[in-house]
Amino acid sequence: MKLRFAALLACGFCLGIAATGQQQPFAPPPNIKGPCPADPGSKTAWFDPNIYLLYGSGIEPARAVSTPAPDYSESARQAKINGVVLLAVAINAGGTVDAVKVVCKLEPGLDQNAAAAVKQWRFTSATKDSEPVPVQIEVAVGFRLY
Repeated sequence: MKLRFAALLACGFCLGIAATGQQQPFAPPPNIKGPCPADPGSKTAWFDPNIYLLYGSGIEPARAVSTPAPDYSESARQAKINGVVLLAVAINAGGTVDAVKVVCKLEPGLDQNAAAAVKQWRFTSATKDSEPVPVQIEVAVGFRLY
């Protein structure tokens, strides 16, 4: 009986260690209030879809060329906050960012820093029928203390 218990305990311990090493899919933090899509890249229109097109129907996506990293806010560092801020980004036909909205919040300082950093990002132009077009995308910005 003791041997079975020891084997069961050892198996449970090994499974626990293996589970902590697995990378989890995106999940909004539990303290979020407001609309959060179940996954990044949803078909939600955060900006006017007549101006900033949603991906699909022949649109070649914009690709990030320059992505300066956001700063970690001191309050988040002291609270040891890790997580993801989900942003809606409006990209003009030239590949620069016109507007940013915070979709899923993490911590006010981190939200603000993520939005400020993404406003400085540069993209290749998204195209439709080989013509540059303005688009809207969702971007997940991760914050992790090591």
